[in-house]
Amino acid sequence: MQRIVDEAEDQMHQIVDSSITPWGEYRVSQGRQSAGRIETGDMDSAISSNVEIDGNLIRGEWGWLNDVEIYYVAQEHGTDHIDAMNSLLTTYVAAVEKVASLLEEVAR
Repeated sequence: MQRIVDEAEDQMHQIVDSSITPWGEYRVSQGRQSAGRIETGDMDSAISSNVEIDGNLIRGEWGWLNDVEIYYVAQEHGTDHIDAMNSLLTTYVAAVEKVASLLEEVAR
């Protein structure tokens, strides 16, 4: 589970960095940073993950677990002016598929 959660966190960082916005394209045209959604680095730095085991329950979580700024939500879900990143949905689907695959292997 730890590997799956770590991979989900890594993928989320990649999505933040590669999700291009008009402002990001402008920054690049001015010779600054990438076109992704990293300007100050705060939103990317706030992404973290955790795995907890409690008896028979294993819980993995990732995303903005501690500090959520309103603009993270706007970037994640999109606005009238920028496309949604969908980093949480994308990483969730990938993690569920990996967990299902591991459970199928164990059941064989």
